[in-house]
Amino acid sequence: MISPDKHYTFASSERGGAQPCFAPYWVRCAYPVVCAIVLTLISANESKAKILEWADEAERPNQVDEEKWTFAGVPRFTFTNDDGFGAGLRFNAYQLKPGYRPYKMMIAGQAWMSTKFVQHHYIQIDWLDIGSKPLRLTSTAGFFQTRSNIYCGVGEASDCESPSEGTNQSSNHDAETFAARQGRRYNLMRFYQPYWVSHLRYNLGKTEKKLELIVGARLNYYRSGTWLDPDKDGRSDHYPFPETRYALAFPNGENGFFNQFEAGLSYDTRDDEPQPSRGMWLVTTLRSGGKWSGSNWSNVALHTDLRFYMPLTKRLTLTSRTLADFLFGTAPVNELANMGGLATWHRGVGGVYWGRGIRARRYPGPIKVGQQIEFRYRTRPFKIFGQFIDPIWVAFGDLGASSTSIGKLGSALGQMHMSYGVALRLALNHNFVFRMDLAFSPNEGFSPFFYNAPDHPY
Repeated sequence: MISPDKHYTFASSERGGAQPCFAPYWVRCAYPVVCAIVLTLISANESKAKILEWADEAERPNQVDEEKWTFAGVPRFTFTNDDGFGAGLRFNAYQLKPGYRPYKMMIAGQAWMSTKFVQHHYIQIDWLDIGSKPLRLTSTAGFFQTRSNIYCGVGEASDCESPSEGTNQSSNHDAETFAARQGRRYNLMRFYQPYWVSHLRYNLGKTEKKLELIVGARLNYYRSGTWLDPDKDGRSDHYPFPETRYALAFPNGENGFFNQFEAGLSYDTRDDEPQPSRGMWLVTTLRSGGKWSGSNWSNVALHTDLRFYMPLTKRLTLTSRTLADFLFGTAPVNELANMGGLATWHRGVGGVYWGRGIRARRYPGPIKVGQQIEFRYRTRPFKIFGQFIDPIWVAFGDLGASSTSIGKLGSALGQMHMSYGVALRLALNHNFVFRMDLAFSPNEGFSPFFYNAPDHPY
């Protein structure tokens, strides 16, 4: 057997897998620790200076007296030996209006690219009460390209240590040979994907407990390889990395449109959207695609996402999330990690939203179930340059399983993938939540994974 390289990893919030970093181990582990120390010192500072001052709990900007726009943005810097150096910017703009929570409109976006042309750009809009009707539109358009997405097989057959798992070879000879020749790249795949995800919600109720009807669409185009020309033959390299696990399973890659239309219901009793502390949120949807939707794959899928929020003390909140996503039919490998519902990018098992501490999309499968739990502790808020900062300390754990069929789900549940960690979240002016999560998993030899991303994972 060919064993994978043992390494410590950094993880980004992008949809590609985390990759080994050249930085020394102490640098990788020190970064989140330094952030935590600095912010703790800020919170402990008793100064009433204009730059830094304590904020009153009642000052949390959850409501506004007049219509206005606010803005928030953070730079994004990354480095992996597969992606190179990456730099970009994330931003959020909020239209605040009296009587609307958490806002009337949000416009968010990201522009990010690495020196090796790995990139993810998107623009998103969330618009409430369109035309003074109980309608809400959430729409995201983007472009994603990677050369470091992991592929180790599907469901219970996902095994990064065995070269023959996840291939279509009747003999292990090619897999053993290619794994020895390619090293860590043997488990990588490359593709690019323009996408558009949009959901329209209609509130059927007239109280704060919202019962919403959901209709939406997920339109994607997948192309294996890259539109660049790394082999310098004068043509775009629209094919998988040669002599890899993915190339053995899909010699020509997986190319075409993957379009689904979706409908369902949402029941939401949360006291707040950006930072809920009590209530629940249930989303159940049915999505489908085929020739009739312009898709190269035919399928039907059922999705359920159930979240609970319970205050244990004034500052401590217990949160939980239960996930189930069952897809029947055909789909490309990348879609076997994706979820339905109202989340645009949530996927697993593995990655920034579910299975933190596990390489992104390491355990894809048509049948996915999971459980997440977080303890969120809000410390004393403060202001910097008049901006309200709400620090939130978090301890969390994720569980997940994926399978190729319902019949094999029982055995997959007996081998649940587990991860856990700690986090620091900073809520800027209540709406914009920036998180820094540090996670570990026995599936990755307890290597530290550090994530930075906007918003709570759920």
